[in-house]
Amino acid sequence: MTGRSLALGLVGHPVHHSLSPRLQQACAASLGIRLSYDLFDVPPASLGRWFEGPARALDGFNVTAPHKADVARRVEALGPEAARLGAVNTVVREAGRWVGHNTDLFGFVQLLGGAPRGPALVLGAGGAARAAVAGLADQGFEVQVTARTPDRAERLLARLGVPGAVVALAGVEAALSRCVVVVDAIGPPGAAWVVALPWARLPAEGRVLCLAYGDGARPVVEAVRAAGRGAADGRAMLAWQGIEALRHWTGRRADAQVALAAVGLDEDRRAPTAREV
Repeated sequence: MTGRSLALGLVGHPVHHSLSPRLQQACAASLGIRLSYDLFDVPPASLGRWFEGPARALDGFNVTAPHKADVARRVEALGPEAARLGAVNTVVREAGRWVGHNTDLFGFVQLLGGAPRGPALVLGAGGAARAAVAGLADQGFEVQVTARTPDRAERLLARLGVPGAVVALAGVEAALSRCVVVVDAIGPPGAAWVVALPWARLPAEGRVLCLAYGDGARPVVEAVRAAGRGAADGRAMLAWQGIEALRHWTGRRADAQVALAAVGLDEDRRAPTAREV
C-alpha cells in the first residue's frame, strides 16, 4: 500500500482536537510514505451513512469515541485484540472488505511503562476503559473499576473475563489510598467529578493516567499535580497506538521517537512512564 498516496482519516464525535493528523503525517514522512489524513466529525446517528458513504473512499481509518463499539459491529472481520475488547480503533481495507483492529491495548501498555504492580483503579466503564482494564490485568495489576452505574462496571469485567472488583462511588476515596495506578477513562464529561477527588490520599508513589489529552485531560492532571502526585495525559498512548495503526495500513513501523515528538513529548523518550511525565 506504500506505492501511492493513501487516503486515511479519523471518525469520531468530536474530533477537532485530535493530534492524529499531525502524528500520522510525521510518521509517514519519516518512512517516505505519502498519505492524506482527514478528520470526520460524525454524530452517532449519522455513522451508518458515513460508513456506507464517505468511508468507502478511504484506504483505512481510525475510530475514536463514541464509535469504537459500533464500528466493531459494522466491519466484516476483527483482529484478535478488537474481538477481545469488542472495540475497533483502526480499520483496514483488505481484499475489498473492512477489517477492524484495536491498537489501544498496545498503546495503553506502553503508557503504563514501568509503573509498579499493585492495586489499580479505573474510573469509568465505557469504551475507553476497555483497553485499560485489559491492559492492567495483562500486566499483573489488581484491577478495580468504578462507574456511576455499577452494573456497567460488572458487565465490563465479565465481558473481558477479568477477575476484578467493582468499587462503588462512595468507596472511591478509600480505594485511592492503596492504589499504585489510577486510570481516568471518563474524559471531559465527567472531569469535574474526577478533578474534585482527594488526590492527596493517593500514595506518594501512586500515579494517575488520563486517557484523554489536551483540554480533556488538563484539569485532572493539574489537580493531581497540585496534590503532589504524578500524572500523565494520553499522548504517549496516542503515539504508540498510532505507530501500530500505521503498521496495519502499510506494513511498516515508524520510529517511536518520531511519533512521540509529533505529539509533543521529548524525542529522547521511547515510552514515558507516569513517573517521568
